[in-house]
Amino acid sequence: MPSRRRALLVILALALLGLASLLLAVAAGSLSIPAGEIVPALFGAGDGVAAQVVRSLRAPRALAAFACGGLLALSGALMQVLLRNPLADPYVLGISGGASVGALGAMLAGLPLFLVNGGAFAGALAATALVFGLARGDGSWTQTRLLLTGVIVAAGCGALVALILSVAPENRLRGMLFWLMGDLAHAGSPWPALVMLIVGIAAAMPVSRDLNLMARGEPGARALGVPVAGIRSGIYVLASAAAAVAVTTAGAVGFVGLIVPHLVRLALGNDQRVLLPAAVLAGGALLTIADTLARTVLAPQQLPVGVLTALIGVPVFLHFMKTNNGVRHDKFSTNAGAGHGPSLSPNIKGEMGSDTINARQTPAMYTALPCPKTSMAGPNLSCLTPFPICLAVRDLEVRIGTVRVTAGLGFDLRSGERLAILGRNGTGKTTLLATLAGLRAPQAGSIALCGEAYAALGAQRAAVLRGVLPQVQRDAFPSSVLEVALTGRHPHLGRWAWEGPEDERIAREALAAVELDGIAAREVQTLSGGERQRLAIAAVLAQQPRLYLLDEPLAHLDLDHQIAVLELLSARARDTGVAVVMVLHDINLALRYADRAALLFGEGRTLEGPIDAVLTAESLSRLYGHPLRALADGGRRHYIPA
Repeated sequence: MPSRRRALLVILALALLGLASLLLAVAAGSLSIPAGEIVPALFGAGDGVAAQVVRSLRAPRALAAFACGGLLALSGALMQVLLRNPLADPYVLGISGGASVGALGAMLAGLPLFLVNGGAFAGALAATALVFGLARGDGSWTQTRLLLTGVIVAAGCGALVALILSVAPENRLRGMLFWLMGDLAHAGSPWPALVMLIVGIAAAMPVSRDLNLMARGEPGARALGVPVAGIRSGIYVLASAAAAVAVTTAGAVGFVGLIVPHLVRLALGNDQRVLLPAAVLAGGALLTIADTLARTVLAPQQLPVGVLTALIGVPVFLHFMKTNNGVRHDKFSTNAGAGHGPSLSPNIKGEMGSDTINARQTPAMYTALPCPKTSMAGPNLSCLTPFPICLAVRDLEVRIGTVRVTAGLGFDLRSGERLAILGRNGTGKTTLLATLAGLRAPQAGSIALCGEAYAALGAQRAAVLRGVLPQVQRDAFPSSVLEVALTGRHPHLGRWAWEGPEDERIAREALAAVELDGIAAREVQTLSGGERQRLAIAAVLAQQPRLYLLDEPLAHLDLDHQIAVLELLSARARDTGVAVVMVLHDINLALRYADRAALLFGEGRTLEGPIDAVLTAESLSRLYGHPLRALADGGRRHYIPA
């Protein structure tokens, strides 16, 4: 994750590159214009041929090229994040296909240029509306459904384009082909594209840190207080509009929206706060340079600009990819074995005999958690005196469609207590946990977190008070172990705040607690399943909530690390008064490391209460549909299949 200083230096360097590309575009051509005459000509000094060429021809075309390149790169970067697909580009939702049908249809009819541009814009909007309308279907849509619908609509538009080309007269084919490959010769006024670029980057930057979390998965982003639904809809509209304006101005220029975000990501990482403005500047510079070459290399003949963008970008991308892979290999090889081995950190490994913590033994104050006193978001609520009842559930009814998960469930979870949720596969444990986290509404009943309903708390304040570990973590884009751990600090930061030294200290301590501090710089996509699970736990630890809601925290972990994680959570509950709710499948570990248990039998039937009263041979045999019997071992009770 780049620092703010480094980010500013990168943006400044790319801005200078963009300015240089614009000056080159204005100076180069059949009429060479000295550098000293460019600025006076731009600002109206002189009325000679050179000044007229600069003001009327080259400057508008150069600005249009820069704006369209920036729009395509911005749209591509946003689409890749929202669809969590590195192969997404601005045209993935059929925008280019719709614009092509509209523009080529207008050309076939012999309409003037402004109507060709109007047809392209109308076609792009129509294709976008069609994709979203079809993908929505029954009122909801997924990323996969949207992507597949876009591919189908694009294929249909491609068939219509082929039909138009097959019946078009020969004297219009060249213009149509140039438009399909991108052509700025008839770009017209650059102002619509420039205004759209300014609006686009201004709208995207305030939510750029939210997009970092959405790139790692929407469930985790929602748990950290990101208003996913609103941001997703707004960014889809923004990305589609940016692509539509770019296609209307420059034709269907390929490559820029797909590869430029990857180039920036390889060079700078996936932090959207840096990637978005850097991609805009890099995309603008690339298309401006490509257009300059397109009109000068074989002058007076002009080439399609899309051909030049690929010829320039492909070698650069391959070079960056090769160089980047080599650096990462060297960097990671020194830590290849870190995080493995049977030994446990002293700060998380306790006596094997320690088990149940009584809530009455919970200390009255938070003293062990290293918490910052304040943040840009206000006081750090998770570091205040523990609330006596962390989670109050009353008459809770949860359904999945018509299937009832719970009916009339009620309990109080106090500070320092640990609740284990057990049940057979498919009984709704994950759904219940999401409901307890406030991520889905119950059908009936109420849930209070530290004395307040989720609606009263709001998404960000709720994210400060409770941390959620999703069952599955998938990273579509590369990032370091430390960057993932720092995502837990998101609820404590203001809209424009960057992670500071205190946030990094907390994240590194969380990594040390799960024995990952030795590989903080390693790329997350190189981790094993167990290491990835411990990293997800570290991110929740860095969040410093009062209530931990953990969906199968022991998944992918070997026995040694299962015990270590449960000891760590028990120590946090004992020493700092946090409450823990965890979905478990190991009956005996639940018996050892939980104070209370909730059993989900299916069809709304539940049993909740103190661990010794709930986990009996009779109730467990009924829960799992298989007889179990208890074994006594030195004062402990264990359950095995009968």
